[in-house]
Amino acid sequence: YGADPVFLLASATAADPAVAAGRLTGLPVREVSDDASPRGELVFALWEPPLTDLHGEKGAPVRRTATAETADLLTDLTLQGVRSVAFVRSRRGAELISVIAKERLAEVDRSLPKRVAAYRGGYLPEERRALERALHSGELLGLAATTALELGIDVSGLGAVVISGYPGTRASLWQQAGRAGRSGQGALAVLVARDDPLDTYLVHHPEALFQQPVESTVLDPDNPYVLAPHLCAAAAELPLTEPDIDLFGPAVPELLPQLEAAKLLR
Repeated sequence: YGADPVFLLASATAADPAVAAGRLTGLPVREVSDDASPRGELVFALWEPPLTDLHGEKGAPVRRTATAETADLLTDLTLQGVRSVAFVRSRRGAELISVIAKERLAEVDRSLPKRVAAYRGGYLPEERRALERALHSGELLGLAATTALELGIDVSGLGAVVISGYPGTRASLWQQAGRAGRSGQGALAVLVARDDPLDTYLVHHPEALFQQPVESTVLDPDNPYVLAPHLCAAAAELPLTEPDIDLFGPAVPELLPQLEAAKLLR
């Protein structure tokens, strides 16, 4: 339509934001990486669950599960009146931690279980918004959540974040830990290790987490399975022109005949 838009792209964890943004937009990008957001001190604890009396294969000692430890931490934080989120890798895990925490809180005060809930994909949008409002207002003190709460949702004022098991990337780890302390106050983040080699290594080698950059953003705008639908959508608006084709990159001339043969373009 002859427009000349200006793109503003934001990320809290991109390793090389200018390169990633330029690759995505195809335009020159100016990087602004100074952090002026109000943040207090973040204490980051690496938590290895204790050994139990059980033994596994070939007599190897078995540690207490990350799920049980996370439920205990969420319970203790709730008892202390600290607004907290426990990030869990599965929907079932989020529900389980919520149930365990509620049971343990009920042993102390029967009014406390209602201040903890689970948050995951699969809930209706209005249910999720209600949980977000309750956490923001302080009506809820604890949430056991999947990564559905990791991105794109404004949750401020958390005093603590508990991460049940390494989430797979340093970017996800910092996205989750960054939920704590957004109001400018001090905060706590705890990574509870699962009983597996990677988590065990990380809690014994903190430099692998704290002295390494986040992972690079990998994207391929020339991927035909991504590019083809975008070309079809653009052509549905207005016929494609030579300047349009230039914007979509060098893979377009080879892709257009294939789309024409498939009768998706003409």
